[in-house]
Amino acid sequence: MTQHRTETDRLVAMCSPVVADARRTRIALDALAAHIECRTAVLREMRREAAIGARVAELKRISGAS
Repeated sequence: MTQHRTETDRLVAMCSPVVADARRTRIALDALAAHIECRTAVLREMRREAAIGARVAELKRISGAS
């Protein structure tokens, strides 16, 4: 039993840094995903505003307004 316990402890000690690194990586990837989602929303809004501006300009041109 002691031998098994020692082997288990050794494996846990060996894997702990890997698990911790995986957790840090996941946290970093989650933060990156949130940033990408935010930037995508901003770009989507900018495109929407540009499309509205283009429509307004077209309507002004058609109506002869300056």
